[in-house]
Amino acid sequence: NQQKTMELLEEASQKYERAKALHEEEDFETAVRLLQEAVKTNEVALGKYHKSTIKAYWRLGRSQLHLDMPAALVALKRAIRTCELSYGRDHTATKSLYEDVSKCLEGVGKVDDVVATSSSHSSSCGDSQQMDASSGKPNSGRSNMSISNDGSVAPKTPAGGTDYMATIATWLHHEQEGDQLCSRRKFPQAIKKYEQALEMEEKVFGGINNMDCADIMCKLACLHRTQGDFDKSEELYRKALAMFEATLGQDHPATRGAASHLKHLGQHKAKTWWGKTSSSFRRRQLDASS
Repeated sequence: NQQKTMELLEEASQKYERAKALHEEEDFETAVRLLQEAVKTNEVALGKYHKSTIKAYWRLGRSQLHLDMPAALVALKRAIRTCELSYGRDHTATKSLYEDVSKCLEGVGKVDDVVATSSSHSSSCGDSQQMDASSGKPNSGRSNMSISNDGSVAPKTPAGGTDYMATIATWLHHEQEGDQLCSRRKFPQAIKKYEQALEMEEKVFGGINNMDCADIMCKLACLHRTQGDFDKSEELYRKALAMFEATLGQDHPATRGAASHLKHLGQHKAKTWWGKTSSSFRRRQLDASS
């Protein structure tokens, strides 16, 4: 009910604030655990595009940089992707987030090197002082991320950026091109673009096992169904459903949506099979009677 949801969100907010303090104290393991719990609560109660969810993913990635690089890259990519899809590339929030992630990744090597050394890797989030939005006082090692709709001028997005930032931009470009091709009903070309995004997940981001992958798989499953490849569609929906259930639980809207699509697909396959079988049976009857 609504009261329970509000209590859970308040608890998630407290965990988020506690994790911020623990990050400054360099207790990254506890910070990551609390942020993972906050992310899950926010995804369930608010959705992946809500600013609280985006900020929790961003801070989760920032803490994971000190423990698990591939996991950190996945969380940061999730934050950038959902922010850009929600607000647009030119929005203040998106530009600020790009800049913050770039600063956090300063000193990190190429993507191939990051994936090869997936543990015992720490990262500096910059030495320059920034202003604390709540107190107005300068602080060290904190972000200037601000998700709002006030129309204020955003910090300029770095022209260069790290190898990782270029890679995430390429990943987003594949998905966006796939979306555009879908809207123009160029389904085979869209499938190729989505598959390119999944290939990058496998090679760069540690495997096809996160929420961005599940989202892309659902898009691919829908396209394969449109193209009449029901077996491939079912395979993709099952994989996405397993990811949603493992991360978000059975009651999350994304989980229920994937399960519903899978159910309807099964019914459609059964109906199609029965129609073909019936037609074949009727033809044999006609041949026998002639």
